[in-house]
Amino acid sequence: MSGKTKGKTELAGYGKKQKKCRDEQKGFTLVELIVVLVILAILAGIAVPALLGYIDHSKEKKTIQNGQLAYQAATTLTSDQFDQERSSITSEEIIDLAGISGTVIEFASENLSGSKFSYQDANGIIASRRPTDGVWYIDNGTET
Repeated sequence: MSGKTKGKTELAGYGKKQKKCRDEQKGFTLVELIVVLVILAILAGIAVPALLGYIDHSKEKKTIQNGQLAYQAATTLTSDQFDQERSSITSEEIIDLAGISGTVIEFASENLSGSKFSYQDANGIIASRRPTDGVWYIDNGTET
């Protein structure tokens, strides 16, 4: 009978040691770390597309601003005050005067205010100016 009691006593003592060891351990379990990683992955999945949208929008805004600069440069080049002898202007002259990179792809030097004016930047984004109301828009149809 004492053998049975001794065995139960040894097991009871073993449980107390295990509990004491667990209480002394520091750190996170594997499950807790996985949960944190999953939460971070979900947050990244939400944030990355939003950031990419902001980047694309800022590129389009920059293209429109450069197009406006190019239009102002073309207006200056075609004005009577700038050069009486000039018969026509080139895209390169407009870009040089505006101090930007890219290409003016559509303009009419004879009637600049009454015609469509389009500018393409180095990324291939095209900004155009409607002759009817002077509104600038990106080639895919979104107006600003």
